[in-house]
This record gives sequence, structure tokens and C-alpha cells, in this order.
Amino acid sequence: MSGGQMPESVVSHLEYAAPAVGWLRASLYPRVIFLGAAPLVAGFAIIALYWMTEWHVLMLAGFFTILAGVISVLAGGGILFLFWLRERRLERYSQGALRVRVLVASILLASNFPAAWACMMAGVELDSRMTVTVLNQGTTRIDSFVLTAPGFTKELGPIPAGGKAKCIVHVTRDGPMDFTSRAGTITSGGIVDGYVTDGIGGRWDVTMDGAHKVSAKRTR
Repeated sequence: MSGGQMPESVVSHLEYAAPAVGWLRASLYPRVIFLGAAPLVAGFAIIALYWMTEWHVLMLAGFFTILAGVISVLAGGGILFLFWLRERRLERYSQGALRVRVLVASILLASNFPAAWACMMAGVELDSRMTVTVLNQGTTRIDSFVLTAPGFTKELGPIPAGGKAKCIVHVTRDGPMDFTSRAGTITSGGIVDGYVTDGIGGRWDVTMDGAHKVSAKRTR
């Protein structure tokens, strides 16, 4: 071994340690961004899926997402502080660039709190939504189908044979929800639900055979 050469054992040791050193010097910034963005993406995805499907299990998933989001934001804040301390020491960024990165990450992390509140309010609103679907299983068109609830009136017709119509009901007080329908010269009416009130939520399916009611049932 010449004087300018390193012992093989030392070289091997340094090569083995290189990945660990590289990991320690790797930027923590992507981890902060992930911890800030993941709860936002998950929360809005759950609300969008609940809006489309009305699966009640998603309400529970949303609750746990909020809890996980709080932990994620707190962890992200801690890692952001470590990122700031380490990058000041390593001087890999200018002071201005470092401030911008810290500011952007801080805004992302902080935005989780108003976003969580918005998702909760949206979930409450969707859960209290009243939806009525009218299916015409007859062979004649329903020319008019007027749905009436306390403080609410909606025309859903015309509904073609084999077709359906759907609406969201907004009531302002307690009372029954009923309808009147007309197919040609035939007119009829009936009750969808004997009692509804604001904020109860639910879904009702009304099956018609032309102007005549076949069934009206609450499915949720």
C-alpha cells in the first residue's frame, strides 16, 4: 500500500456509509409538502365521492381523515422547522429562497384547518339533503308531476315511459310531502311521506305507472 492510498477496509466502510449520509443530507421539504397535501386531497376526494354515492361509511372515513390530518399537519410543522434549521446550516439555498419555501409550506399546512371545516360543513349539508327520485315504469308519459313539501314545490315532469326524474327537496317547516300527477286526461295524487322536516335528510323512491302511484318508500 503506497502512502497516498487508503486501506481497503476504510474505503469499504465509507462506501457502506454513503447511502446513510446521503439520506441525512436529503431535503426534508418534499416530506413537508406531502404531509400538507395528503389530507387535503383525501378530504376533498371523500366529499366528492359522498356527493356522488351517498355511502354513509364515507362519513366515518371523513372523520378519521380529519384526525389523521391533524397529526399530519403537526408532523409536517415539526419537519418544516427541522428543514429550516438544517438548511440554514448547510446553506444550500439563499436566504430569500429558503424564506419562500418555508412560507409556501406553512401556507399549505395551515390551509388544512379551513379546508377541514369546509369539508365538515359540506358533509353535514349532504347528510341532511332530501332527495326524491320518480320512476315511470308505465308505458305512457307522465305529463306533469308536481312534488309538494312544506315551503317547497317542484315540477318534475314530463317524465317519459321508462324514464325517471330526480330533485333535491328543501323544506322550511314540518309537514307531509305529497304529489299530484297527470298523464293525458288522468290526474291523481298521493303521499310520499307523511312527515318531513328540515335537516332530517333521506332518499325517497316513488314508482309510478303513468299517473298512478305504484309505491313510495324511503330508502335511506
